[in-house]
Amino acid sequence: CISEQLFMEMADRMAQDGWRDMGYTYLNIDDCWIGG
Repeated sequence: CISEQLFMEMADRMAQDGWRDMGYTYLNIDDCWIGG
Protein backbone atom coordinates (compact mmCIF):
# COMPACT_ATOMS: atom_id res chain seq x y z
CA CYS A 1 0.00 0.00 0.00
CA ILE A 2 1.35 3.44 -0.92
CA SER A 3 1.35 5.89 1.96
CA GLU A 4 3.05 9.04 3.18
CA GLN A 5 5.07 6.92 5.59
CA LEU A 6 6.35 4.73 2.73
CA PHE A 7 7.50 7.74 0.72
CA MET A 8 9.17 9.31 3.75
CA GLU A 9 11.01 6.04 4.45
CA MET A 10 12.11 5.84 0.82
CA ALA A 11 13.33 9.45 0.87
CA ASP A 12 15.25 8.90 4.11
CA ARG A 13 16.86 5.75 2.67
CA MET A 14 17.88 7.56 -0.52
CA ALA A 15 19.46 10.32 1.57
CA GLN A 16 21.32 7.71 3.64
CA ASP A 17 22.53 6.04 0.45
CA GLY A 18 24.18 9.28 -0.67
CA TRP A 19 21.74 10.60 -3.26
CA ARG A 20 21.61 14.00 -1.52
CA ASP A 21 25.41 14.20 -1.58
CA MET A 22 25.32 13.55 -5.34
CA GLY A 23 23.20 16.67 -5.81
CA TYR A 24 19.68 15.28 -5.82
CA THR A 25 17.22 17.58 -4.05
CA TYR A 26 13.79 16.30 -5.10
CA LEU A 27 11.88 13.05 -4.88
CA ASN A 28 9.02 13.13 -7.37
CA ILE A 29 5.96 11.05 -6.62
CA ASP A 30 4.14 9.44 -9.55
CA ASP A 31 1.30 7.01 -9.10
CA CYS A 32 1.90 5.55 -12.60
CA TRP A 33 -1.78 5.82 -13.43
CA ILE A 34 -2.57 6.04 -17.13
CA GLY A 35 -6.03 6.76 -18.41
CA GLY A 36 -6.79 5.12 -21.67
